[in-house]
Amino acid sequence: MQDFPSSKGESIPNELNATGDGSFSMKIGGKNQGNYHWLTATDDQESRFASTVHYFSNPGPAPRQMLKQSKLPLEIKPVNLPREHQRFRANENWDFIVLSQGKPLANATVSLETSNDTTATMTSNASGIVSVNFPDDFAAFAEKHKGHDMGHASHGRKSAQFALSVEHDNQTSAFNYKYGEDAFTNKSIVPAVGLAFGGSLITGFFLFRRRSA
Repeated sequence: MQDFPSSKGESIPNELNATGDGSFSMKIGGKNQGNYHWLTATDDQESRFASTVHYFSNPGPAPRQMLKQSKLPLEIKPVNLPREHQRFRANENWDFIVLSQGKPLANATVSLETSNDTTATMTSNASGIVSVNFPDDFAAFAEKHKGHDMGHASHGRKSAQFALSVEHDNQTSAFNYKYGEDAFTNKSIVPAVGLAFGGSLITGFFLFRRRSA
């Protein structure tokens, strides 16, 4: 496993050692080592790859250069990352790019799977881009699994895990992260109107483990 920290120039990866169950620990040291860190994992045959990001609230360089940098032979990654205190959200469209040997991969089939039981497929365009509309599947999942603890956050806004995967030339790569509810879920628009007038988200291949009901 490797950790690519945010950097003003080329991101130099740090090696991470995973235990037998796929878990690992990481820490940052020194000043300006925070912000987003990109984590990658490769299997023994170097044919399956997984990526995710972790955000540290400590100060650090913007992740633009780190995000652009090619890190795996086959990868799928977001064109942009959510800003601080934000996240991917249901009903939002976010662009992801598929790369093979650092070059955009056109007409690649990308699969979406969420821990809320949603699955979908899409195809990358000539520039290797796929536009992902995150599903508004929290209410349906909660109704389906009523009475069971499925591991979603019990305080604040709910979140769920997702994986975007792609296969090419006998290789498979996935990006794993989390997304949240629609920004307007459970919000009343009446107070908002009043303010306006007043002046004012490596066990196995994927990095998340689905819990059974």
